[in-house]
Amino acid sequence: LPDGRRAEGEATPGQELQVRFYSMVRPVRAIGGPFSELLSEYVGAPLRLVAFDDARSAVDRGAAGAVSLLSAASAREIARAAGNDSVDTRRFRMTIEIAGAEPFAEDAWIGRELRVGGARIRPLGHVGRCNITELDPDRGTPDLPTLDILRELRGGLDTTEPLALGVHGSVVEADEVALG
Repeated sequence: LPDGRRAEGEATPGQELQVRFYSMVRPVRAIGGPFSELLSEYVGAPLRLVAFDDARSAVDRGAAGAVSLLSAASAREIARAAGNDSVDTRRFRMTIEIAGAEPFAEDAWIGRELRVGGARIRPLGHVGRCNITELDPDRGTPDLPTLDILRELRGGLDTTEPLALGVHGSVVEADEVALG
């Protein structure tokens, strides 16, 4: 944790549960070990660390092998519109950030097959953004009006989800993807 505390031990499968994950109720299994207790102490509220029981990813798209992509230029465009030099892209929680593409090039990737490192990926749709993206990734406090910026820059576009930034897709062929 940021305060230096650590939880160590084996993450064992625990109690079966049903949880709401965005629009779906999903089967999960509590993760045994000291992890939930430490997280609960840290945030001051009871939390339970869980894993999806059906080996699907933590994405509300229903696609196994889900991946998300964002061009670095799209993030720079958001920063520019905000009057900033840069934006911490961790706030967008993307799997892969792509350098060398034009701003919002991701829009044209939907339905195509891309090679990223050794993997083949097929983008299926846009990632619609929520207010979590307005929070500083380190402090969890609002510091960027992301949704207003997206509404202004991209509000009138024909996207698969509103307030879109980046794309989600499936992994057609898994292989190594590395920095650079």
